[in-house]
Amino acid sequence: MKSSTLKLPTIPNELRLGCIASLYFEEVRDVPMPKQIEVLDTFFKGFIVEEIPSDGQTKQNAVYDDIDGHIKAVRYQGSYHTGQSKRVTQIIGRLIGTAKKGIEKERKTASIIQERIAGELANDITRVNEVRLTVIALFESLSEPELERFYLTFANYINAVVARREAISERDKELELFPMNDEIFYDLMNCVIDEWNKDELEPKVNSVTWLLLGALLRNRISRLTYVYDSAFNLRRAQPAAIREDEDFEYYYEGDDLDKRFPGIEWYCDRCGEHLNEQEGFDDHHHIWKCTNCGYKNAIEIRNIYDPDDFEVNGGQPTVPDKFFKALKERTDELDEMNGDGS
Repeated sequence: MKSSTLKLPTIPNELRLGCIASLYFEEVRDVPMPKQIEVLDTFFKGFIVEEIPSDGQTKQNAVYDDIDGHIKAVRYQGSYHTGQSKRVTQIIGRLIGTAKKGIEKERKTASIIQERIAGELANDITRVNEVRLTVIALFESLSEPELERFYLTFANYINAVVARREAISERDKELELFPMNDEIFYDLMNCVIDEWNKDELEPKVNSVTWLLLGALLRNRISRLTYVYDSAFNLRRAQPAAIREDEDFEYYYEGDDLDKRFPGIEWYCDRCGEHLNEQEGFDDHHHIWKCTNCGYKNAIEIRNIYDPDDFEVNGGQPTVPDKFFKALKERTDELDEMNGDGS
């Protein structure tokens, strides 16, 4: 049994899900590290791994579903079974952060999963709370000695991650197997440290939740730091927020009025890719098939929100009449400037 005074010869100093899992299981709980697919299910239950109904005694290879973006696996004798699926193993290795340089595979698939999860969490605070509730359950399962080890271990880990980041060169950051933008890294770690330095249990839960999300989502975590403060309070209204005061108007200052929806940037609802930059994109198409993941996106007024100007419109879906009125006013303005007005 480990003593309550934790002495580690070395401590992980990289922000990877595998490092966090190793600390939690091996150092805090003093149990063997579970299989990687179980690690994903432990920290992100329901987000990545989906159970295939079975009798629990029959082995079946896990599969990745390209349509819904989940790994699907059976439970064999109580644990998820990956089997001989190299693709699933490679995807998990990328997400966990254990893939080896030079033979890393499925980068693109992992990126699609990260973007999907980031989108779900950014647009629905109840999904964030699902992750937080998982972390709370992990806290509550710890004994007093384990909890003491947890505080010491993770305090050391947070310090080690920041210290390493400050010590390595810009070149080394670029060459890392799992690189992370500096600005994004420090935005994340500010949330982690801000909550960790508070005395109550709930902020510690928030801190660990940020660590887990950052380790899984990498650069995609910026979508969450934009939406939530360190305590997971909304920095801005959600896209589906309801606004009672509708005394606001739209205006438009662009000149690309040959487009169906001028000034609108479109992103794939599955993988988050910027559709406007894809070859052949034209918003006169009512459906656009993403060239990155194949998802068919509806290019319609009902799918336009105004997330960057919440003080103006409260984050509601665009009001069609006001949207097109603004375009008409801009058209008239340009006609007048060009001498075409009456």
